[in-house]
Amino acid sequence: MSGLKKWLITGAAGAIGLQVIRRLFKNDFQGIQVVATDVRPLPEFLKHENLVFQNLDIRSPDSAALVASGNFHGIIHLASIVSPGKHSNREFEYSVDVLGTKNILEAAVAGKVKQIIVTSSGAAYGYHKNLPEWIPEDEPVVGNEVFAYSWHKKCVEEMMATYRETHPELKQLILRPGTILGDLMKNQITDLFEKPAVIGITGSDSPFVFIWDQDVAEIIYQGMIHDKTGIFNLAGDGKVTNKELAKILKKPLVKIPAQLLGTALGVLKKFNLTQYGPDQIDFLRYRPVLDNKRLKKDFGFKPTYTSREVLLRYLNPEKKYLVLQDKAELSPLKVFIEQGRLDDLVIDTKKDSVDSLMEWHSFFEGQRCGKIHLVDLQGELNQTKFKNSPFINLVSPEKFDGIRSSLANQKNYSSI
Repeated sequence: MSGLKKWLITGAAGAIGLQVIRRLFKNDFQGIQVVATDVRPLPEFLKHENLVFQNLDIRSPDSAALVASGNFHGIIHLASIVSPGKHSNREFEYSVDVLGTKNILEAAVAGKVKQIIVTSSGAAYGYHKNLPEWIPEDEPVVGNEVFAYSWHKKCVEEMMATYRETHPELKQLILRPGTILGDLMKNQITDLFEKPAVIGITGSDSPFVFIWDQDVAEIIYQGMIHDKTGIFNLAGDGKVTNKELAKILKKPLVKIPAQLLGTALGVLKKFNLTQYGPDQIDFLRYRPVLDNKRLKKDFGFKPTYTSREVLLRYLNPEKKYLVLQDKAELSPLKVFIEQGRLDDLVIDTKKDSVDSLMEWHSFFEGQRCGKIHLVDLQGELNQTKFKNSPFINLVSPEKFDGIRSSLANQKNYSSI
């Protein structure tokens, strides 16, 4: 392990954390050793001699102790509450987003960490009427107090600014993404795409800017290996207005006056029929539109897709299936590295055992979607955790042969 730069990743089991780990696998962790941390485990199939997982809450003294004594060259700080659960509350979210970051920063200084990469958000600018049409990185981050995610990103950025003055030895790379989309991404924005209509505010275009998740991972990777510093907006070229979004989704655009929508949201929120309340009207009306000139000129990265292309790729994913036969050479790790996504796995062998399904099952658990199609192995599955797994589709022997042809005939599916 001598000569390796040691990195800590917080929030490693999240959507972006897994993409960063995938990017590291593509280069076989060359020159890098990673301690991946999260409150939920990494998928079991992610194995490499330079990758170690540790269950860790960034708010805990254990987290501070690990960072302070771990001899880390750098930290990739991804842990935050992006999509609060039903039982979440503002105090808990603040403890993770802000106090957890404070814990990591204090430990980084104590441990003489040389670099920290932090994913902030375009939401840190806030949702305000007086924002520029295209927001540059020198625009003040003021957040919105009524919107926890935005406010907490603003608080974190203020903390980072203080540390740049008091601890300049800790180099910083701060990334402010627009809406991140990817093949497996789910968040509050993608929830909006599932609604029967696109809701807009009268007098507002409510534009979006999007960035592909693998571009975010690549930017983080380039920041790691080249010790990049600075503050950068992350967004594809261009924007997508509500009118364009409705056309792409082939759904009606319903424009509602702000006051009327606020009243309606108040009623819906009262009965837990929406995650938005009347105090979040500005979130729907004044979305920050990020200028990406500095990313392209100073960082040296041109996003793979425009905002519109990111959205179209997300809505029309390249779905893949695999028929796993005897002596198959494709492993879950190889599929993860080379393909990223796998929608369906057909176990086409009578010799397979329950044990051989473990890593494949962890693959589908990691991406949190997809199906493994197989015939019950002589009743063995009834005695395992696979019995009630949402990722297992038990097929009768007489119907099993039709699975492959059924997948091959589905739109946008390709075999690997």
